Amino acid sequence: AQAEQGTAAVLWLMGALLGCMYRAGFEPADRADKLAELVRQMDIIENTMDSGPALVGSAMTTADMALFPTFVFVNYIAPRKFGWETAFSGRPKLQAWFEWMCADPIASKIREEVEGGLISWDESGRWDKVGVSDQVKLMEFQWVY
Repeated sequence: AQAEQGTAAVLWLMGALLGCMYRAGFEPADRADKLAELVRQMDIIENTMDSGPALVGSAMTTADMALFPTFVFVNYIAPRKFGWETAFSGRPKLQAWFEWMCADPIASKIREEVEGGLISWDESGRWDKVGVSDQVKLMEFQWVY
């Protein structure tokens, strides 16, 4: 139960941070700070996961299903827009969890739908419109993790 509560807190925080990857209204420093905090939260999840394959234990829970779409966003956006090698570099437990989730038929459908929306955003020039494309050129901030 305590692990589920911790996961719920991280879910809320990551949801609050995820917008730095795709929303307008961020000054470059604020976007970079929120991205760094998102990375920190990913590292916390990585370091608190047990042997899995789920985030908490061996069976899929609401925590897995709630956090999965967030990681679909990160997995799509981070390499394409922020220059990361992958969303899971240095996070083997999260990588294994994401792959495990992608193998689930329901989660796979969720991934397909979310990525479809992200592809549409990409085709419409969303990251140019919201300022991400220009801001990530500013070398005084860290964008690549």
